[in-house]
Amino acid sequence: MRNRGERRAAEAAPWRFTESRLPEFTPGTLDAPAILKSVNDTLLPVVEKELEEATEKLGAALADKETEADLVSAFRTELMRRVLPQFTEAVRSGVLESIRTRQMHLAQLAVLHRQALEAKTLRVVLTRIDDEAAKAGLQVVGDTGDQSLFNVVEDQPGVMKTGPVIFELVAPAYVDKESGKLVERGWLRAVAKVPPEEMTPGQRRRATHGEGGRKQPEKKEAAPVQQERKKRHRGQEPEKQQNRGNGRRNGGSRPGPEGNGDRRTKRRGTR
Repeated sequence: MRNRGERRAAEAAPWRFTESRLPEFTPGTLDAPAILKSVNDTLLPVVEKELEEATEKLGAALADKETEADLVSAFRTELMRRVLPQFTEAVRSGVLESIRTRQMHLAQLAVLHRQALEAKTLRVVLTRIDDEAAKAGLQVVGDTGDQSLFNVVEDQPGVMKTGPVIFELVAPAYVDKESGKLVERGWLRAVAKVPPEEMTPGQRRRATHGEGGRKQPEKKEAAPVQQERKKRHRGQEPEKQQNRGNGRRNGGSRPGPEGNGDRRTKRRGTR
């Protein structure tokens, strides 16, 4: 039972205290032989009953044509021989597929747990989780357009009845990519739609954070330009470096134009 503080926290942020809808299994119930035996014990009597009723109807239809009882019995035996193996094989394939699916999920959990132990940043863990989710066919929905995939919590009680609202993403929804079925609902926060000048500091911060996330790709594209500017700022153009190299090969610093003029006048005077 939750105390008062936990209840208040759950009311303020229900998405953090909502349990997953994943079913819980009793230990040992996912053993393949046990599942096969349980399915056979449950479904085989139903199949036999249906076959008997179908045989009786067929026998009545054949009786009008004066068919012998031995023919009906032989037909029933042949029908059981053909149907039961197919039914058993279908059940076995379904059970084995479910076991393989569970083993795959356990392997993914092991990989993610190991990655969380070895990773130095949370970004690495999130990247690996996204990769494993995509492999498993789990689609992460962060678009608030389809509100049927989300639970909605009001920022202020009754805000959805007082005027227009905007929906802020709190937690994404998860959908099975293959079947399109909802795996886990997401959460949206309904906030009153107000002009920018009337926003509270918290609303401005959330709005700025959202714009920053949308502008992130532009920053990545501008990164090479910034690097080029830094290189130019150092003043190490290729022409200057080449001139310095030529000066060193000629034996030190080159004399200025005035020094060359003095040497020329001295040589002329000696002549």
